[in-house]
Amino acid sequence: MHFYCHSPAKSDSAIEAKIFASIPEYQVGIVDEPLNLNSPKQIETLLFDRLKLPEMKKSK
Repeated sequence: MHFYCHSPAKSDSAIEAKIFASIPEYQVGIVDEPLNLNSPKQIETLLFDRLKLPEMKKSK
């Protein structure tokens, strides 16, 4: 997957649409089950339980 900073021929929204359209095909390589990217609980489970990323402390 290639991302370019800016292309004068395409609007930013067209570039964003292309990026978000490609997410499902790449998420298959990370998880072996459907993942709802709009679900904080599913994202939390993926990042901290499955990928074992360290939790960050909340700052005041």
